[in-house]
Amino acid sequence: SDITGWPQVAQIYQQRMVFAATLTQPSTIWLSRTADFYSFAPTEIAQQDRGSSVSDGLATEIITDASALNFTLDSDTLDEIKWLAESKKLTMGTSAGVYMLYGSETNLTVTPFRFTINRETTFSATDTAPVIVSNAVIYPQIGGKDVQALLFEGESQQWNSSKISLKGYDIIKSSQIKKMVWQERPLNIIWIMMDDGRLLSLSYDRQTSF
Repeated sequence: SDITGWPQVAQIYQQRMVFAATLTQPSTIWLSRTADFYSFAPTEIAQQDRGSSVSDGLATEIITDASALNFTLDSDTLDEIKWLAESKKLTMGTSAGVYMLYGSETNLTVTPFRFTINRETTFSATDTAPVIVSNAVIYPQIGGKDVQALLFEGESQQWNSSKISLKGYDIIKSSQIKKMVWQERPLNIIWIMMDDGRLLSLSYDRQTSF
């Protein structure tokens, strides 16, 4: 509302519309019903759906796997959500690091009965949206002068963070990153727009070098 504020970021994930970060709830996200972007109702009339459900005791409204749900990030700091990104897991860039939302390690589908939220790195994010390259999330770190790559390593089964702009820090340091765009063809390049009007290019190829 105009009083409590409107969501600042949005994304589509697993056929759900996802909103996040209002003025009064900066660390909360809301997920719509599956395949119904306009409904954020946490329950529904029992006769309208079947499958896994929990009754309220009156057998009038139930919670199903498709029901809408919301989460508030729980940590020792106020983690304001800056952006959302879709990959196998829903990535949330915040002022205190990057979180992942998913069902479980064996079933990634998020439901009211199966969900997991983990903070994968403490490198804080800016308002600038990331780019997704294969299984890597590349985003500007807070301050807008460094580029972090959050990469899922198959052998270690965990997300590892690395600063891929280290060699180009002298080029970036005079201003801040405002926007990033991934170009896959003909060359693997991340285009970076700076707030002083410059356009920088960052070659990115994990199979060889950065």
